[in-house]
Amino acid sequence: MEKSWNLSESLRNEYLTICLEASQFADKLLNFRSTQIYNIVESGDERTANMSFNYINKNHPSSLPLIEKYQAMDCVGKPKQFPAGGYLISDNLLRYIEAFARIKSFIGDLSGMNIVEIGAGFGGLGIIISKEFDIKSYKIIDLWEATMLQRKFISIFADVKKFEFFDTIKEMKNVDLVIAMRSWGELSIQFKERYFDKVISNSTNGFFEFGYGSDWEGSTKYLDDNLKGKKVKKGLFTYIFRNGY
Repeated sequence: MEKSWNLSESLRNEYLTICLEASQFADKLLNFRSTQIYNIVESGDERTANMSFNYINKNHPSSLPLIEKYQAMDCVGKPKQFPAGGYLISDNLLRYIEAFARIKSFIGDLSGMNIVEIGAGFGGLGIIISKEFDIKSYKIIDLWEATMLQRKFISIFADVKKFEFFDTIKEMKNVDLVIAMRSWGELSIQFKERYFDKVISNSTNGFFEFGYGSDWEGSTKYLDDNLKGKKVKKGLFTYIFRNGY
């Protein structure tokens, strides 16, 4: 992915250095999620962790067992963990499980799907989806250094052969589901247009999550204006679409 990210140059470079070093050195991999810069970019806090847990517990209790099933992901990277629902768990993992529950509820069975994720953090959501459903493919578009970390992290917990990694925006056909966890709200309008033309417009379904402070109004308006013939469900900082009404 080219320089599409609305971050300062210094913050962006520090984040990418952390990603690359974590992909190359075992001691860096064990601690990368504890660094201040990584937490500024990727992580939430105790409040957001409990918001995610409470949402899952109230609306998708059948997904609660996924917390214990995937809690081993918190053993890599030394993330900040918070008390939530009797667990000590990272905001990232709860956010991924919440996203998975929302996608499964609104879109349904993901088996056999071709999935594209725009900006994937360390790859946690892809791990969960690829383990819970027999997907056909999972493509990640991100900055090169981030894809190196994703490849490394995913290989620990899932079959990395199901994944493809891209560091430039390519036209992707026959997409069944496109996912953007926070990344959509961080993109400039020029890059939103490029992603829409090459990926999103070719997708049957979509899931978007927005971080606190991101351009929720402008980002969702762009999707509203350009998505036609889709059933849309908007939640608190989420936007999901699928074909038909």
